[in-house]
Amino acid sequence: PLYSSAASDVYKRQVYGTGLAGLFGARGMVGVAPDYPGLGTTGGHPYLVAEIEGRAVLDSLRAAQQLSRWLEVPLSGRFATTGLSQGGHATLAAAMEHDAYAPELDIRAFAAAAPASAWLEHWRPGATFDGEHLVYHALLFRAWTQHYSYEGPSPWAADFDVTALSRACIFSIRDNEVLSQVVPQVRSELFNAEFLDAYSTGEWGEYAELGEYFSANRVRAFSQSAPLRIYQGDADETVLEADTAQMVAALRDGGMDVEYEVVEGGTHLN
Repeated sequence: PLYSSAASDVYKRQVYGTGLAGLFGARGMVGVAPDYPGLGTTGGHPYLVAEIEGRAVLDSLRAAQQLSRWLEVPLSGRFATTGLSQGGHATLAAAMEHDAYAPELDIRAFAAAAPASAWLEHWRPGATFDGEHLVYHALLFRAWTQHYSYEGPSPWAADFDVTALSRACIFSIRDNEVLSQVVPQVRSELFNAEFLDAYSTGEWGEYAELGEYFSANRVRAFSQSAPLRIYQGDADETVLEADTAQMVAALRDGGMDVEYEVVEGGTHLN
C-alpha cells in the first residue's frame, strides 16, 4: 500500500523522516510526506485551513501514483493516510474531502494522532494566559488573515512584527530562527487588548470575520469512506486529551464509527 504521512517539510530533513521511511519501508510501503502550500512552495502557508491541507494530502497520493508509473515501480493501489497534530487535522480534512475530491483513490484507512481540531472552544482558553502556546495562536491568525484576505481591524499588538512569522520555523533545520524566539510569550505583546477581549469572551464584535474562520475549518462529522482511528496521549499538554475526547464524541454523535485509543503517559511528540 501507499502510505501518506501528513507531516510538514521539516520531517524529511531530520531524523524523524529517516525513521518514518524505515518504519514503513520495512513493511513494504511507500512513504509520502507532502509539502503543504507555503512550505515546499513560495507564498504563505495556510495553517489549519482544512480544504487546502486535506486536498494537499490527497494530491500527494495522486502525485506518488503518477511517479510510480513513470519509475515503473509497481504499487498495490491501496492507500492509507496518517498524521500528527497539524498533520492529524490534515488527515481528517483529507477524509472529509475524499469522496468529493479524489474518489478514484482507494484509501483503506485514516489515522490521526493528537489532531488539531480547529474548534474555537479548544483554542479560546489559550487567549487567557501567557506562555509558549501563543506561537500556535500567532500562526493560526497569521495564516487565516492571509488566506482569507481578511480586511477587518488588526488583531496584533502595535509593536509586534508580524512579518517575523514568515521568517521563522517551528523547528530549526539549519540554525535558522525558530518561532519561539520571535513570538512573544506575553499575550499583550502579541495581540491588542480589543482582540484579546473578543477572542477570550467569544463576543467577536468587529472581529466577527475571524470567528467565522473557526467554523470554516472545524473538524465535524462527515460521511466516512474508510475506517478512522484517533490516538491521543493522556499527558499531552499541546492537544489535551479532554478536547480530543470531546471531538471524538461529537463525530460519533454525528453517526461516525471512530476508534479512539488513549495512550497512557503519551505526550504530544512521543
